[in-house]
Amino acid sequence: MNSKLNFLAGVRFSYLQNEAPTTLDLKTNASTQTKAKYDHAFSPRFGLVYKPISSTAVFVSYANSFTPNNGLDVDSNALKPSVIDQYELGIKNDFLKGKLSVNVTAYQIRNNNYAQTSPFQKDGVTPNNNANLKALIGKTLSRGVEVDIAGHPMAGLDVIAGYSYNNITIESTSGVAGGAVEGERLVGNPNHTANASVFYTLQQSALKGLKFGVGYYYIGQRFAGWNNTINQSQKYNRLISVPGFSTLDLSAGYSFRRFGVMAKVSNITNTYNYYVHENYSINPIPPTQFVGTVSYKF
Repeated sequence: MNSKLNFLAGVRFSYLQNEAPTTLDLKTNASTQTKAKYDHAFSPRFGLVYKPISSTAVFVSYANSFTPNNGLDVDSNALKPSVIDQYELGIKNDFLKGKLSVNVTAYQIRNNNYAQTSPFQKDGVTPNNNANLKALIGKTLSRGVEVDIAGHPMAGLDVIAGYSYNNITIESTSGVAGGAVEGERLVGNPNHTANASVFYTLQQSALKGLKFGVGYYYIGQRFAGWNNTINQSQKYNRLISVPGFSTLDLSAGYSFRRFGVMAKVSNITNTYNYYVHENYSINPIPPTQFVGTVSYKF
């Protein structure tokens, strides 16, 4: 539109066709064919960027996306696709003559068909162990803020940091027995995550090319287990609270012409915690590890 104000617009049409697979029973020579699946959607997107000064940009955007869902429901029907609406508002700033960039973004994401592994089989009682058997639990709403910092304040020094707050809840469901509980936070999603890393490479000395750095990573409290359902048979809360944790990594390396070596110690405090997956699946995070690599560029 002009040097300070820019408007972006676009639309994408998606058409997906999955032919019906046929299963052949070699013993009886009987074949079974499931239904073919056809999905299509128009996905518009709009954006407005305003630059009051050359080093600052304020932006607002809307994007609609179309995402197929894999798997089958308890009646062996293909899942309907998800339509996702995403709104963003943010500001990008460059400082120190472009050597430091700070971005802040607020967002809202609404998924009209969120799919997760079905907790039960068709009878609604037998626990489901088939990861391909899915259920659409209803709409989900994700709201959050992200802060990103990246810079090269001086020769050889690289700084990267980020923080994210994300609150994702079940917004609306069928409201009938067996349906998800509205307003409940979705399992497996921490509200807070953060990371920071600093690397420095010696520029002027006999050890030019020596690089060392430190990295910090944080994952906040989240829930494992299953989300609760309306009139569930369990008389207890199925959500399991898992505390947050932090890890610290140290690394050092040296490069000369085409040759390079790198050593890294991850989780130097030997923090003990878990990665949380869907349902009651959790895995311990890796303990302290020592990793070394040697490289040569041809």
